[in-house]
Amino acid sequence: MQFTIERETFLKALTGVQGIIEKRHTIPILANVLIEADSKNITFTATDLEVGVKSFYSANIKKEGRVTISAKKIFEIIKELPNKEISFNVKNNFWVEIKCGKSVFNLVGLSPDEFPKYPETKDINLNEINSKIFKEMIDKTIFSVSNDETKYNLTGIYFKAENNDILSMVSTDGHRLSMIRKNLINNLNNNFYEGFILPKKGIFEIRKLTEDSDEILKIGVSDNNFIVNTGNTTLVMRLVDGEFPDYSRVVPQKMEKPAVINRDEFMHALK
Repeated sequence: MQFTIERETFLKALTGVQGIIEKRHTIPILANVLIEADSKNITFTATDLEVGVKSFYSANIKKEGRVTISAKKIFEIIKELPNKEISFNVKNNFWVEIKCGKSVFNLVGLSPDEFPKYPETKDINLNEINSKIFKEMIDKTIFSVSNDETKYNLTGIYFKAENNDILSMVSTDGHRLSMIRKNLINNLNNNFYEGFILPKKGIFEIRKLTEDSDEILKIGVSDNNFIVNTGNTTLVMRLVDGEFPDYSRVVPQKMEKPAVINRDEFMHALK
């Protein structure tokens, strides 16, 4: 495999996979990013078996192929290189040569055949949602997700569609509960009405995709996976296996003694 690519594009692709990479290295291949070159694009894939991301970028392909290489090491190298075109060449025994200007690096990779198979998402029915709405809903629920792994059904955000065009997101750590509902322009398909729990790590990756973006996200559910697509990037995460508590019994239907208070003054008093 051989190709040349702009350093900025390469760095953007590698930055996008850093949050996915397995940190504990229990399975060595999960610390690697799979890099594939076809006739038109370079595809970057990373997974920890719970959350996976695949994105493609344009490059000058000289020879097709595939290899896996340490995501952290190659990211640290590309980050320090000058903003010039980078040459990427795979040699014998999965050794990778990276050239940029006068700099030359040689890294050893692993066989791409060991890399876990990425779920197919082509035939899944996806629904459109505004990325700003999704980002706001995440920001207003992510803080109350539980960090206690023994309460696995509370370690994510509950996601459920209601009344055709209303989306609810709920989270709780057992001490506090946050819930937000939003009206959507487009109706979600039937898979969203059953309700499911999205994992915290996957939610953070969705949050990154919506950062500084006005794009329309495409979302869908298939088997036990939640899929998010932004055009050149597809994010797949396994749903949390468990029953979310009946939050409707906790949220008061009406307040007996409501009060209105100035937000800024209230924040100042709390600080």
